[in-house]
Amino acid sequence: MFKRLRPGLPSPAMVLATVALVVALSGSAVAAVIISKPSQLGKNVVTAKKIKKNAVTSKKVKDRSLLAKDFKAGQLREGAQGPQGLKGDKGDPGTSVFNSSIPSGQTVKGVWGGLFATPTANTYSYAPRVPFPVAAPVGLTDAQVSFAAGTTNAPAGEQDASCTGTAQAPTAPAGKVCLYVDFQSASVTALDGLQLDGENSEQSKLGFAVAVTATGAANASTNARGTWAYTAP
Repeated sequence: MFKRLRPGLPSPAMVLATVALVVALSGSAVAAVIISKPSQLGKNVVTAKKIKKNAVTSKKVKDRSLLAKDFKAGQLREGAQGPQGLKGDKGDPGTSVFNSSIPSGQTVKGVWGGLFATPTANTYSYAPRVPFPVAAPVGLTDAQVSFAAGTTNAPAGEQDASCTGTAQAPTAPAGKVCLYVDFQSASVTALDGLQLDGENSEQSKLGFAVAVTATGAANASTNARGTWAYTAP
């Protein structure tokens, strides 16, 4: 005998029959699978469209694994430039050999003289020219080219007490050339400082000359040399 069911409710047998019919018609079974490693995923299963936006972060990217080609052009810059600093103060103008002169108050130094031949036993006069490294701002006069006070064979009018340096450390006051003797032969009889091509001339801005007078022996030589300093006025 069958037990009477309440109206409106299907019997257990009917429920089982319905489930069996659905499975039979679908021809497949449904199962839950847990993915525990990448190898369980099929090829091309995870595509760009299936990855949530901003889901891949720095923590999920292996360090040093990305290449420059993985980024857009211009995105990577080696040694990225920092913000521009403040503009510095303008520096003092330099001194050039082109269209310039020795700056006011600047001292330049050099050497003069050398070894001179005396082919015969006669009195000789030599006047080697000495150039400035850069032109003087004004021309020189004879009185502005002098030897230090007490220089042997330099006439009194060729000595200047304001030339207080030495051959090893030549100095000069503003506007003057001071000459210092390092060595002179016994044959030397006179030493003079000269301006070039007339006083205050354009050529006298370029340097000066030192006149050496000596009584030489035949087939011999005479020697006169030293240092100089000039300070632009």
